[in-house]
Amino acid sequence: MQLAHPATARKFCELIDTFLRNDLRGRVFPPWEIHVLLDVANCQREGHVSMRTLSQYRLATKKRLEEFGGPPMLLSEYLASRRCRVSRKGQHSKATGDYVVVSS
Repeated sequence: MQLAHPATARKFCELIDTFLRNDLRGRVFPPWEIHVLLDVANCQREGHVSMRTLSQYRLATKKRLEEFGGPPMLLSEYLASRRCRVSRKGQHSKATGDYVVVSS
């Protein structure tokens, strides 16, 4: 289900804020919110996800929704993109400023 992106961005931020406050009881969630919450819970189960990471995820997803619309990015997608960025930074050669070619 895809909502208009301004509404999605607002609703997504409200959902993450509610999660950060641990105030989920008594709420009824539409399917896309359940999908986001299950993904967050799964990421927390697999490893520690800090409040800072969740706040950064909230901000990155809000910006993406405001710019492009569409469904919200999942936390697992956000974490994968962060790992990819960190991996690319690790391949950067500080001595020459060139990128190192990595073969599989």
